[in-house]
Formats: sequence, structure tokens, C-alpha cells
Amino acid sequence: ALMASLPTPDMDLDRSTLDTCQSVTAMALGMVMAGTGDLSSLRMLRSLRRKADLKMSYGVHMATHTAIGFVFLGGGKYTFDQDPLSTAALLMAAFPRFPCDMTDNRSHLQAFRHLYVLAARHQCMEAVEVETQQPVDVNVKLTTRESSEVVSLPRLVSTSGDVQTITLESERYWPVCIQRELPGQGPNSGRWMRALEASRRLYVKRRSGHLPHRMDGLGAQCA
Repeated sequence: ALMASLPTPDMDLDRSTLDTCQSVTAMALGMVMAGTGDLSSLRMLRSLRRKADLKMSYGVHMATHTAIGFVFLGGGKYTFDQDPLSTAALLMAAFPRFPCDMTDNRSHLQAFRHLYVLAARHQCMEAVEVETQQPVDVNVKLTTRESSEVVSLPRLVSTSGDVQTITLESERYWPVCIQRELPGQGPNSGRWMRALEASRRLYVKRRSGHLPHRMDGLGAQCA
């Protein structure tokens, strides 16, 4: 049995095996880039759609379109969690045994494909202006144990505890610095970080002399 499974130079892969490999790769890409709206991933998945023909099975179409949906999961506000329950749900949703048609449930019940919703989590953090209660675009500095980087909100931010400090980097709004609870400090030291991770909203207050975000999106003008 082992010798029969080893590849040989003259071995040719059939269409079904190639379609299955393509579908598994597309689903894997969609899960890794879930909620990011990555344009490179979208172009790659759309190229698979353009290569579709009448001989391609229903399962390949389903896997490709599911992967595109994963990339834009929740309009870019959701992504997949990594806890054991979410991993099991994704395994059942992306089980690499794809149907031949819409009524094919022999190897895998198609209803299980919807279990990915059990792994979806709202991970988008956005900045909200206090006066207008409208979301705004701001730059923040995310500091972890290893490094720090300046990113733009809104964006996906994990709640795994890697981010130690979030600092507002903007001349239009008053400075804000939120830190995680440090060892040896009281439980109230990290309450603002816990509140931020629960609400996923960073409230900012505009300085005097600066126009609202809806009137000056780049923050280049003054009142």
C-alpha cells in the first residue's frame, strides 16, 4: 500500500484531484486573510472564477466563493478566533470533501459549511469622535512585548493580550494612552484596556481650532 501511494515520474493527476487541491488552497487563503479585505487575495480568487468552465464541479465554485466571503467577513469587521471551539467549527465548515452538486451529501453534510459563523468574532477597532459620535480615521501606536508599529484605525486588532499599549498619534485630537494591566499593579490599572476590548471603540475628543472629520478628512485644515 505504501509503494502504491508513492508518486512516480509518469504519474498524471486527474481533474478531480487538481480541483480539490485548488479548493483547499482557496479556502485556506480565505481563512488566513479573513476580514482583511486584502485586494491581492481578492484578485487571486477572482482569477480562479474566470478560469471556471462547464466541466468544473459545483464544489469548486462553492469553495472559491466561500473564500471570497471569508476575505470580506462581516464587511471587514469580523475575523476568525483561534480557540478550540472555533478551530473545530472551521474544520467542519472547510472539510476538504467538496460536493459534486447541490444535493450531494454523501461524504459531508453541506449544512456543516455554515458552521464558520461559530468562529467569527468582531475584532474591528474603530475611533469614534465624542461630539459627533461618528467613526473617524486616526493613527495609533500599538506596542507589544516585542515591537511597536503605527497603524490606522479602523482595523482588526486581536484580543489575545499581545497589545500592551495603545497611544493616539494625531494632532487633531487630545492625546490618549491606554495600557494593559501590569504585574504587581491593582485590578483597576487595566480597566480602560478591558473596556476598549469589550466595546471595540476608542473615543477621541477633538482639539479646539480643528475642523470635524466630515469636513476635513485629512486633518490638514483649521477652523
